Amino acid sequence: NQREEDLRENHPYFDTPLFAVGRESRFRRLCQCIVHSRYDTSVKDPVTGKERKTKYKRLRNLLGLVTYLDWVMIMVTTVSCCSMMMETAELRVMENSELQVAEYLFVVFMSLELTLKILADGLLFTPKALIRDMAGVLDLFIYTALIRDMAGVLDLFIYTVRAV
Repeated sequence: NQREEDLRENHPYFDTPLFAVGRESRFRRLCQCIVHSRYDTSVKDPVTGKERKTKYKRLRNLLGLVTYLDWVMIMVTTVSCCSMMMETAELRVMENSELQVAEYLFVVFMSLELTLKILADGLLFTPKALIRDMAGVLDLFIYTALIRDMAGVLDLFIYTVRAV
């Protein structure tokens, strides 16, 4: 639209994620391809161009609802939540190595997801910025809380090792 064109013309760093990755960078296009790829729900005949009748149309529409990256994060979040459900007063997540694996995997996958989304679409000053709506703000809030908790566990571990 005209507003974005004016911003691109007048501000050389507009639409450059973290002011480092250029608009037309091959690396940025790769990140955008990873972030925005999704299942194509339209099943058209290559010869006639008409839509074919297929089975499991609702399942196909469900698969095409969100991107592949979001599907991966849904699965990782589900596994992490299941591991948190196993936590009891005696069996804490950070005291059991089996339950820690799911927690650390969630942190690693969320780090990769946010890094890819920020490099593909930007953090603040881009048209599709991560923090353009409340969902992006919530993602960053959850991520910072996770990192803060992991840092607290790491500090506790270092303190315990030094005490021994």
